[in-house]
Amino acid sequence: MVVGDLSISVFIYSFTAQAVTCKIFILAQNVSFTVTFTCGFNTIEERRELWTELSLLNASTPVNRSPFSVVGDFNQILRLMHHTAYPQSVVDTYGLEEMADALQDEELFEAHAKGSPFTWWNNQEDNTISTKIDHAFVN
Repeated sequence: MVVGDLSISVFIYSFTAQAVTCKIFILAQNVSFTVTFTCGFNTIEERRELWTELSLLNASTPVNRSPFSVVGDFNQILRLMHHTAYPQSVVDTYGLEEMADALQDEELFEAHAKGSPFTWWNNQEDNTISTKIDHAFVN
């Protein structure tokens, strides 16, 4: 698959309900890397499939031999400070711990982000809740 410019090519390794993983080649610079674009399911139980997918990808070649990033909507905060209700309210940390464990196992680190600290809000003026559920991770 060629994307817009003949000096860039994209090869899709895999796609599932929560993720699309591709190898991107920038021919002019002789650079390649792997990117997984994700849209995580809403429930913790369903997102476990995503963590398993990332583990399998990281263990496979050629993904484990190149720069690798995972970007998108994970539907999960990574830190308590990624939720505006914290520390005034109890924030469920169960999914947070699973995500952190999966990222650590796959040796993925959060990329620095600029702009708003939150990427989602509930559209309720009287009880506003904002969270950061969109992330970018790199190895």
